[in-house]
Amino acid sequence: MTNNKDFITVSCDGTNSKEELKENEQNSKHPLIYLKVPLNSKVFCPYCGREFLNGSM
Repeated sequence: MTNNKDFITVSCDGTNSKEELKENEQNSKHPLIYLKVPLNSKVFCPYCGREFLNGSM
């Protein structure tokens, strides 16, 4: 994760740790992508839908 005053950059490849898996949820792997998350915002991975937060929401 890269920090900046206005945004953070996160990466996602679709893997989930065992703690993050919910019942009947599969671990879907996809190509590695990088997403910029603006301050006090959230973004979702377009492949797997994982949510990334930056700041208080």
